[in-house]
Formats: sequence, structure tokens, C-alpha cells
Amino acid sequence: MPALVYKFQGQDHRFQLKDLTSIGRGRDNDLCVPCDSISGLHAVITRDGNGYQLEDTGSSNGIVVDGRRILSCLLQDGSAFALGDVEFIFTSDDSEAGPSEVPAPVPTATGESSAVGRAVPCPPSEGGETLIPQPVADGGQSRPARSPAIPGVPVTEAFSATPIRPPISTPTPTPVAPPNPIPTPTPTPTPSPAPFSIPAPTPIPIPVPPPPSPVPTQIPKAAPSAAPTQEVIARFEKARDQVLGEIGKVIVGQREVLNQMLVALFARGHCLLIGVPGLAKTLMVRTLGSAVDLESRRIQFTPDLMPSDITGTDILEEDSVTGKRAFRFHRGPIFTNLLLADEINRTPPKTQAALLEAMQEQRVTISGTSYDLPSPFMVLATQNPIEQEGTYPLPEAQLDRFMFCIHLAYPGAAEEQQVILDTTRDAPTTVGRVLNAAQVLELQQLVRQVPVSQHVALYALSLIRATRPNGEGSLDFVNRWVHWGAGTRAGQYLLLAAKTHVLLQGRFSVSCADVREYALPVLRHRIFPTFTAASEGVDTDQIVKKIVAAVKEPQY
Repeated sequence: MPALVYKFQGQDHRFQLKDLTSIGRGRDNDLCVPCDSISGLHAVITRDGNGYQLEDTGSSNGIVVDGRRILSCLLQDGSAFALGDVEFIFTSDDSEAGPSEVPAPVPTATGESSAVGRAVPCPPSEGGETLIPQPVADGGQSRPARSPAIPGVPVTEAFSATPIRPPISTPTPTPVAPPNPIPTPTPTPTPSPAPFSIPAPTPIPIPVPPPPSPVPTQIPKAAPSAAPTQEVIARFEKARDQVLGEIGKVIVGQREVLNQMLVALFARGHCLLIGVPGLAKTLMVRTLGSAVDLESRRIQFTPDLMPSDITGTDILEEDSVTGKRAFRFHRGPIFTNLLLADEINRTPPKTQAALLEAMQEQRVTISGTSYDLPSPFMVLATQNPIEQEGTYPLPEAQLDRFMFCIHLAYPGAAEEQQVILDTTRDAPTTVGRVLNAAQVLELQQLVRQVPVSQHVALYALSLIRATRPNGEGSLDFVNRWVHWGAGTRAGQYLLLAAKTHVLLQGRFSVSCADVREYALPVLRHRIFPTFTAASEGVDTDQIVKKIVAAVKEPQY
């Protein structure tokens, strides 16, 4: 059975892997390692055919292999990697553990034995974090303390072929001092054990053959991610149909909008929704969170909203027993999976900027301390296109963080009639939970494994370069109507959207038509028209459509 071997707090541990194993500091992970250098949900290991795939989930320290930080790799027998300060070794069988699959306990300095084969328990703490409590002298309060650094000892030495025998306790009526007593050594991080004595009337030293010289652990090179199989793709398509079916119990119509929101969720992107009031934007987000079993929250942006109202703040609290005062971080509404930022353009730029780090780095920094946001994390911001007085237009850097800019139109006559009938009678509906957070993360990893040909990548590059005016080979209408074109991030989102789209359609081959499918929501908010375009009544949607029609697929 494949397993992970690691060393934490001076003890060796072995954890058997499942088809989907989450690793992190949080208590809800399959493998919980309560170390401050490990994020709440640090990484996941998924079974890919006969192998296992290691994938980073947006952690702060990432995955380190051979001194390099990587996003994902294919684990092989003996593969070593580090999550924070803890080093793990992947083994594909249990041959090292012996017949019982758990090595003999090794005596420690306190007389206890190291618990090999079980995960470290994670004590609960406030705020959903898992910390290691350490008693202090100021009134007996507990403060989070960092885990001690793991000694750089190869984990494989704990499973030596010659186990160390524990001391045998025999009755001794009258202790006799030996002429030359052999002291009992104190265990140290050094893997080579020293001989020790057995307390008896006549001390007899037990010879222990020295273990072989430690061999440096060889870290295999990270193997490239394999393309998803047809079975996995079918599961992806089935999940999409089930989610849309559950959302359809509450939301009537808006099929294209819901599909784009799902694409952005599985591609780890964010959406900017532009539509008039009363089109069920808030209900869409709440229903999507219920269908995929994700926590969703809503923030109504106002002119007096402060950044700390979003991210959280430090609160001074007094202990009712000891009278001691201490600051405790109170988490803001941004600590959720799906965040609805309602009317984001009604708050000042300093509050809008509070979302920048959260959207890009998936963390917030308060008083010099960084806090990881839960995974998955997605922001859906709304804007009202009618009123512009008293608003603060989003700056270009903030707009570029959104993967899609989705325009919500009025529903059709038949759909609107069904809405007003269903919402004016007592007909409660229950949205079933199709996916959970771990399964959403697994689907997000599958998107990264879809291959893209050089032909499709060159076409996506041609599209974004065609939006830039006054360059080599620029189109005439672009030079006339466009002041600034799209950046490189637009090309990344075009390919990610195309990859997700083909998986949702039950395919694994990306074509240029899949890229064109999402050119409008990806490019419409990244093109800034000139005054000439505004005076001629030309908007960004018309410019994008003309660019898509003008740019041809690469010819060879």
C-alpha cells in the first residue's frame, strides 16, 4: 500500500495514502501535521491510474523538490519532497515496515516510545486554525508556538533492517554496582544507535551491530503530468451536469452565465458580474455554493467601508479569569470559499485594493502577519451599469485580476414568466450537494493536465497581440479605437478557459474554436477604448468581435 514516511517532533511517522489525500495543518485534512510552516490545506495527493500526483493548493511555502519550488509532480518510489519544514518520502510498498507494517518502538529520552504509523493529533483552536499550544508563565495562558525544526535525518533510517532492542526489565533484589558500568546513552538525532546496558545483578552488555552508513536520499526528478484519462473526463462532465441541474432548481435560465462561472471556478479564476439590479446575482452565488458544498459570504460595498471590515482586525481581549489582555485576530468575511463583492465600485480605492492580495496570492496580511485563505477561493464582484454618480471605477490592475467579465442580460419572456410564478408561491426547493471542496480542488488539478498544442497557443497569442495598437502588423481599427490592449495574463486565461471548457464538454483536445468561445469575457475588460471609439459609439464588445473575425488561425 503506498504511504508517506516523515519525521515530526522527533518521531517517525508512516501514513497510508488513499485515492485522494489532503495534507495540511487543519484538522479536517486526511494527514494533519500541526506545523506553522505548513498551510491549512497545503497540498493534495491524488491517484492517477497506477501512480500518485502531488499538487500544491496555493500554499504559502509551496512544494520543494531538490531545492526547487514546484506546483505539481508525479510521485515515484523513493520520491522526496518538503512541505514547509517537514520532509516526506513516498514509498510504494510496506516492505520496510516488516510483517506487522509498523516497526518496533524506539525508546526516547522520557521513556516513551515513538508512535510510528499514526498521524500527529491536531488540537483544536479558535478561528479554525490548528496550532501547537505551549504553556507560558504569564497567567497560564496558551500561545501558539512554532513547531521545532525537524532534524535533517533521512527518514529511512528509522526503518533499519536491524531494530534496536528495548531494555528488558528484570527483578533486582539488591542492586550491585558493576566494576565498570556501561552508561545508558540518551537518544540523539544521530541515526547510528549506541549499545546500552541491561540492569541486572551482573550487567551484561548487549552488542548491537552498527547500522550501515546512511545513504543520501535520492530525490527523483519530477515527472511531467499525464493527460487525464477518458474515465476522468467523463467524471468531470458528469459533475458539471449535476451542478447545473441542482442550480437549475432555483435559477431559471442564465445558462451561459452559470457555465462561465463554473469555468472560472474550475480554472481558479475570479468573475466580475455586470448587470442591472434584480437579476439574481446574489442568489446565483449562494446556490452555486450550496451545490458544490462551499461556504459563501456577501459583502455590500459602501463608501464608508474600510479594508479591515473585509480582511479582519486585531481585537484586544481580556481574560475573565487571569485579567490578562492580549490581541486576537478576528477574521473578516473574506475568509470563505465564494465571496460575493456586491457593487464593488461604490467603495474607495483603498478598500478595493484590500482584495488585490487575496485574489492573487490567496492570503491577507494584517499587522505584518499573513493568513492563508481557505481553498478553493473565488471572488464574484458585481457592478451596476446604470448609476455612475458616487462610484469609484476599478483601476486597471484590479480589473486585470478578474478572469471573466460577465454581462448579465434580461431573461427571455418565457423564462421571466416562470420566475415570477415560481417566486410568488410557497414552493420550497432543496439544492443537493454534488461536490465538496476536496473534489473541486481535484477538478482544478485536472484542468492543468489538459495538453495544448503549439498551434492553439500561437492562435491565443495572436489574439491578445492583435488588441495592442501601434505595433508591428496592428490592425487599422485597433490603432483608431484602442488606447491600451490586453496583457499577458489574458493569454493565460484564454488557455485555462479553453482547457476547462473541453473537459466540461467531455473532450480532452483543445482547438482554436474553444479559445474563440471565451475571447469576449476574457478580453472585454482588458481593452481600453479611445475617445474616438466613444464618440463613434463603439464599445469593447464590438472591438473584440472585430478582432476575433480579423485574426486567422496560423497557417503553415
